[in-house]
Amino acid sequence: MVAGFAAGSLDGRMRHLRLETLERRDLLTALRVVAWNTENRPNDAAEEADYATIFEAIGLESVAGNALPVSVLAVQETDLPGSGNDSLGRIESVLDGLYTSTDYATAISGLDGGGDATGFVYDTSQVSLLNTVDLGNADFTHNILRGEFRPADTAGESDFYIYSVHLKSGNSNSDGTIRGNEAAFLRANADALGEGANVLFVGDFNLQGSSEQAWTELVVTPGAGQVRDVADAPGEWNDNPAFLSWPSPLKLIHLL
Repeated sequence: MVAGFAAGSLDGRMRHLRLETLERRDLLTALRVVAWNTENRPNDAAEEADYATIFEAIGLESVAGNALPVSVLAVQETDLPGSGNDSLGRIESVLDGLYTSTDYATAISGLDGGGDATGFVYDTSQVSLLNTVDLGNADFTHNILRGEFRPADTAGESDFYIYSVHLKSGNSNSDGTIRGNEAAFLRANADALGEGANVLFVGDFNLQGSSEQAWTELVVTPGAGQVRDVADAPGEWNDNPAFLSWPSPLKLIHLL
C-alpha cells in the first residue's frame, strides 16, 4: 500500500511528491463459535429459561481475554418450524431476548430420515451468512449443513466455512464403517474448497476413539481439507475417565 502527498505550492516554492510504503495491518476480530446437539430442545418455556442461563454464561466466559455472546451456534438434532417444536426458532428467540441490541438469524438443513435437521443461529452484527449448502442424507445418516460466513467489517479476506456435523451414532463395527465413509465424503467436500479456505468442522461426531477410520479420514489423511483437533487429545474416549475433562465427542476445527 502506498500513500502519496501531492505536489503543489503555497508560497511560490515547489513542494515535491513523496511516496511512502505503509505497513500492512490486519485487525483481528474475536468470534465465538459454539456447537450443540440439542436433541430437539428447547420445547417449552421452562427449557427456554434453562437455555437462556446457559447462553448468558457462555457470553460472560472470558477466553484469551475475550468475553462475547455467541457469534455462530451450530446445532445438531433440531427441527423445522411446523415439523416439531421449532427448537431452532426457540433458540433464536432466547438469544434475541438476551441480546436486544442485535438480531440473531437462522439457517437450517432439510430433515433426515429420523426427522432431525442441522442448522445455525448467528449474530447478524458479528457475521453475515453468504450461503449454505445442504449435504443431504444420500451420503450421510444426518443432513450436514455447510455455511459460509463473513465477519463484520471485512471484505472477503476473512470469510470462513462452518460444517454443522452429525455423524452416525453407535459402537458397532458397521457403525464405525459408516462414520468412516461419512468422514470421507466430508473431507472430499472440504478438499474441493481448495487450499487457503478457512474451515471449521464442529458438531456431534459420535467417535469412540482416534483408532476409528473417521478420525483417520479427518485428521490424518493429507489434503486441502485436513483438520486439526484443537483438543490435541487422541485416544480411546468412550467410557474412559481419563477424558472426562473434555467434551464428548471431541470437536474438530480446521483453520487453513
